[in-house]
Amino acid sequence: MRGTGISICRAVALAALIGAAAGVASAQDFYFPLHVGDQWVYRTAGAGSAQPVVLEVVGAQDLNGYTYFLTNGFGLDAAYLRMSSDGVLYSYDPVARIESPWVDFGRSEGESYKTTMDTCSPEATVQTKSYKAELPIGTFSNLLRITYKPSCADAGIEEELYLPYIGLVRRTRTTFAGPRTLELVYARIAGVTVVGAPESSIGLTVDKSVYVVSGLRAQPPEPLLARLTLRNTGGAPLRLTYPDGQEFDLLLRDAKGNIVYRWSSDKGFTQSVRVEDFSGERNRAVSIPLVDTKGNVLAPGNYVLEALLTAMPPAAFRAQVGITLK
Repeated sequence: MRGTGISICRAVALAALIGAAAGVASAQDFYFPLHVGDQWVYRTAGAGSAQPVVLEVVGAQDLNGYTYFLTNGFGLDAAYLRMSSDGVLYSYDPVARIESPWVDFGRSEGESYKTTMDTCSPEATVQTKSYKAELPIGTFSNLLRITYKPSCADAGIEEELYLPYIGLVRRTRTTFAGPRTLELVYARIAGVTVVGAPESSIGLTVDKSVYVVSGLRAQPPEPLLARLTLRNTGGAPLRLTYPDGQEFDLLLRDAKGNIVYRWSSDKGFTQSVRVEDFSGERNRAVSIPLVDTKGNVLAPGNYVLEALLTAMPPAAFRAQVGITLK
């Protein structure tokens, strides 16, 4: 397997636990997880490649006696989807008040079925549930491969690949200019990032978006917990040159842009230049007091926390997140 943001073995194991916790129990159910907040990001390749596609589950609604999940991303219109107990992914039309089958994951290998997912691809066949393919997120041998029988001259879905507990990982479509492919590069299932393609990035997270400071003059408020994540999971190491012993910094700015907190202000660092070839993932956690340099509690309002690497060139890797004090 190739390197990824999270190892694929651990990602699939984690996804399996998520699926079990969500009540996903059978081999039919787990090819298309549905939870509010789930998100899949796909890159496009091939003829007439377009912008990346983001598929996300934005809500849930009880309709016609079932719970449907509202999804956006693959078309101009939102889709109401549900997975039946026998492994059929259905789409519901709230105007006509009828549902129709999209994907029948319960079919055995070699079986065909009718689908309304694409008007130019009305028939699909489950070819195998042990297909092997190299994808941006890794190489797998347990993929479900479905092929389609197009009814239009230069349009329609040709093939789809599904990974257990993750969902759709590749779709190839026929176009007038030639095949166009969507390939999964990121997935967040049940609130957890379970797979990601190789990348170089810096991320910043905080434990809350709103912190209470009002009326806390006698004692300091609960500090903010920040986590800075540096990730490089591509093929080549990331060369970082630091002018001194400092590796990162955190700045908290008020609504006017004034710096009210700087992590490094009371730190000492060695003065020798360092060069590092970085691969993998590194996390740094910092507890930030919500007081000024004189120990006074910060005023309510909107603030921006900024994280940056101190490697050269300055601020080449930077991330920000907004917080509110009330």
